[in-house]
Amino acid sequence: MNGLLTSALIAGLFLIGLLGGVWTVIAPWVVGFPQVGNGSWNSMTWASVGTGVLVLTASAAGLVVMAAALAAPQQAKSQPPSGGRS
Repeated sequence: MNGLLTSALIAGLFLIGLLGGVWTVIAPWVVGFPQVGNGSWNSMTWASVGTGVLVLTASAAGLVVMAAALAAPQQAKSQPPSGGRS
């Protein structure tokens, strides 16, 4: 039970990171960050979007790995052992 609780907490942190990354990526369009010159964003806005993409990617990868790790023990229990002596 303790392992399941720990896994749920870590998955929750990855989910929070995923949501934060999504918000960081879409915020310039939703909030309407100020534009400079000919209607383009400055380098700080693009750096923010790039950072959001990195956070989003890392969090999504973490969630996939966490889901695979949680599913692996249940798959191992359902399969008969192989490679033994006969």
